[in-house]
Amino acid sequence: MSWSRRQALVLLAGALVPAGCGFRPMLADRAGPAGRGGASGALAGIYVHSVTYSKEEDARFGQEIRNALIDRLGLPDQPTYGLTLAGSLIRRSSGITKDDRTTRYTMSASITFQLRALDRAGVQPPKPLLAGTETSWAAYDVIGSPFANEMNERDAVSRTAEQIADQLYTRLGAYFSQAPAPAGRVL
Repeated sequence: MSWSRRQALVLLAGALVPAGCGFRPMLADRAGPAGRGGASGALAGIYVHSVTYSKEEDARFGQEIRNALIDRLGLPDQPTYGLTLAGSLIRRSSGITKDDRTTRYTMSASITFQLRALDRAGVQPPKPLLAGTETSWAAYDVIGSPFANEMNERDAVSRTAEQIADQLYTRLGAYFSQAPAPAGRVL
């Protein structure tokens, strides 16, 4: 057997291995443990509640998170799941000059979430299906213009919200692609 035939056999064997390893796309439409449509169908049935926050200055962050999640999940006509969120945002100076002026801030964001099944009346059972925390951070520079500083801070808030929304979407998708449908759920 020549070297080129060996290479062809190795490549063919390498191409067949992923097909037999059980790999399947997380959001593929198929009947599965999460019901018809698989994970993508279940994700489309999640209603994102307003985000609670401890400080009034974190209201924009809560709004950004909710909007980013709605962009990914949509607004269901008849939700089958409810997602509750509690957020916090911490700003710390991370760059200080000799004359004690802050030149850079680091923003740490955290969201605690709970996913619950809803019955036809929209009532949530007491036990969550999935709960956890997602975190992210961003940094921004402080420059001479107050307007530019405000825009830099808003951009950092938006970036952390987008990152957390991506993490939550992936985590929810992974849950629905692997978890059985909750017992007693009335759809």
